[in-house]
Amino acid sequence: MKNNFEAHVKKFLKYLSRNDYSDETISGYSKDLNKFYQFLVENYGTQVTVLDFTKEDILDYQDSLLRKGLAKNSIARHISTIKSFSKYLFNELDFGNDPGSKVKTPTYTLLIRVITEEQMQQFLDVAKQYSSFYYTLAAFLYYTGSRITPVIILINDHVSLEDIKVYFPKIKGVKDFYLPLHDQLVDIASAYVESNPKTSTYAFPSPKFLNKHISTSYVRYHLKKYKI
Repeated sequence: MKNNFEAHVKKFLKYLSRNDYSDETISGYSKDLNKFYQFLVENYGTQVTVLDFTKEDILDYQDSLLRKGLAKNSIARHISTIKSFSKYLFNELDFGNDPGSKVKTPTYTLLIRVITEEQMQQFLDVAKQYSSFYYTLAAFLYYTGSRITPVIILINDHVSLEDIKVYFPKIKGVKDFYLPLHDQLVDIASAYVESNPKTSTYAFPSPKFLNKHISTSYVRYHLKKYKI
């Protein structure tokens, strides 16, 4: 079908990939648009096309997310995703209408909890007792200041303890990035390498599949177990 919704979502995701969006961002957009599509199916039936949704549908979807009790910042992300998709259809595929442009992305003020250096050290101490694997992973996140995805997809060859640097091939907004390793991180990484034989290409392999890196959801699940 020429205006099949799901087919155009796939085109949109490919467009994001070509424009160097991170795998995590693309995955998030895919999940958000799939949920919006399911919402449209409930209203229009199975034959939903990209010509069907309007400004009112986006606002109705926003209301439905509020009723479900979704966090306000998550709702804002969902709406922003739909607006980006709508803009892509209008600008890149010459669709005659951009319903997303008529919807204002909801904005919410988030109160960010800033922890102290002492609290962070306490967190790492608990992580060390929990597992050397997650202790090292948490240390990489802390001492490099990286987002979670670049760390979990790190391959062993990109961590050089001899040159005291790490290479991140895919950082949001940056194509290639070399970063010197903090002295503390060098010690932690060295101990991790000594106690863990390289059975995988990845520095932090999946516990189930050694030829794959650990998943973001799995890391977050375990990090939440640390108490400070």
